[in-house]
Amino acid sequence: MFWYDWAITSLNLDNFNTSKVTNMEVMFVGCKSLKSFDVSSFNTQNITSMREIFNRCESLESFNLSNFNTNKLTDIDLMFGDDLSLTNLDLSSFNLSESKDLEYMLHYTPAPSTILLASNSPIKTATTSYQDEAGNIIAPARVYGGPLLEAYSFDQKSIPGYTFKRVIGNLTGILCKSP
Repeated sequence: MFWYDWAITSLNLDNFNTSKVTNMEVMFVGCKSLKSFDVSSFNTQNITSMREIFNRCESLESFNLSNFNTNKLTDIDLMFGDDLSLTNLDLSSFNLSESKDLEYMLHYTPAPSTILLASNSPIKTATTSYQDEAGNIIAPARVYGGPLLEAYSFDQKSIPGYTFKRVIGNLTGILCKSP
């Protein structure tokens, strides 16, 4: 709808009737000058896909999603991808239990300083293990647990008698559903 409209800096969406919409894919993709807007008036109860809806909104700092009903939402791939200025993200009203591609929801977006999640968000874990080149365990595994979309970070561990050679996987990331 506003596909790569680089001139838009603000929008008034109060009169949009979205009650029968099921797909909001790429609705605001590439609106790189848009800093904030209020989509709280959107009726999202029938939406199944918000794939890339806010992708590449590079100036977007925050917005109001508090009234979003996401009970039918399944596709959130790159929903907030490449949103380089996003500092606060309130997803406390979101039901993400049926959504796929959670690991790509914030793809290429620096971790916002604040992400609020629903209190019923499932708990996921990230585990790091320490093995030598032969696959022998040389230190106890470390586990980080938290709600979906929470950032995790592991420090490189110093193990006496061993020299660190390489990491397989990521020491930092965002907790998401298993593939």
